[in-house]
Amino acid sequence: MNVIRNKRAEVLDSINAAYDISICVITYNKVDFIDEAIRSVLMQKTNCSYEIVIGDNNSTDGTQNILREYWNKSPEKFTIIFNNENLGLTTNIYNTMSKSKGKYIIILYGDDYWISENKLQIQYDFLEHNSNYNGVTSAIEFRYNKENKPFKIVPCKKMRNTTCSLKKYMNGFDFPLAGMMFRNNIFSNEQKHFEKMIKASLFIDDLSFCILFLMIGDVFILPEATGVYRCFHKEENINNFNSVNSIKKRVEMSIQLCNCLDSLTNNKLDFSMRYGLVLASAWYAILKRKLSLQDYKEIIQMLQPQYRKKHSKLLWKGIYRKVTLR
Repeated sequence: MNVIRNKRAEVLDSINAAYDISICVITYNKVDFIDEAIRSVLMQKTNCSYEIVIGDNNSTDGTQNILREYWNKSPEKFTIIFNNENLGLTTNIYNTMSKSKGKYIIILYGDDYWISENKLQIQYDFLEHNSNYNGVTSAIEFRYNKENKPFKIVPCKKMRNTTCSLKKYMNGFDFPLAGMMFRNNIFSNEQKHFEKMIKASLFIDDLSFCILFLMIGDVFILPEATGVYRCFHKEENINNFNSVNSIKKRVEMSIQLCNCLDSLTNNKLDFSMRYGLVLASAWYAILKRKLSLQDYKEIIQMLQPQYRKKHSKLLWKGIYRKVTLR
């Protein structure tokens, strides 16, 4: 057993030096859900080796007690990072991946879980036999907590069983970061963007991470759903990103993220559609009377100058993309 303590974190390190796959579990105050997430990993049927690397963002609800129990039982399989302060979601993901020893990395959030016992093996085999891809993901079910049926599956059918390139992604063809397996090459010296992009947002991870991965290589999207994104009804009073931030705040943070990523990539990427999707979401909020026209005008002023002057065109592009990708 190897326990490392410093001012930033306590690390319970796994024993082995290398694995085929590192499963990065990201958690903060998930005492009611973390056990199901870990069990969904341990049920995997695979002939490759894997470790479970857990980044705990200074939980205070008993999550850490559950994690210590798992490590005490199987120290060869777990690396657990107990951060001494909440670093924000994005930095926690970055730090957790940096401790990974696997040839491939896959991300699982602490309140989500997998529903296919063959998920790891299928995605591992794909990358082993398709060296031209940087990553592979699958469809994911959106389920409300304690419900066994999905109310939505993403991505849409048009995006399943297809390849997503950087160009397609910038044109609004999204795929879920959760459950994507990718090559452990993001910390190579050539990938200077990573540490810059990590500073773009403390809480919004998908856009910046997906752009980074696609700058390295394409991602294939498998057709079957292998994981669940857990959602909550308002009356459950679960504190998450959506519940603690107003719609206006979330839209503003998305605009700020696009602005930052546009600058960090030296304005080489066309963010028209990404801005358009954010504006479309804001316009839908106006129709639901959750956002005012004055709010929308203030949001427009946040756009980069070259995009601000064509905001109406971007809005219609975003609406069109949302409609066609249902």
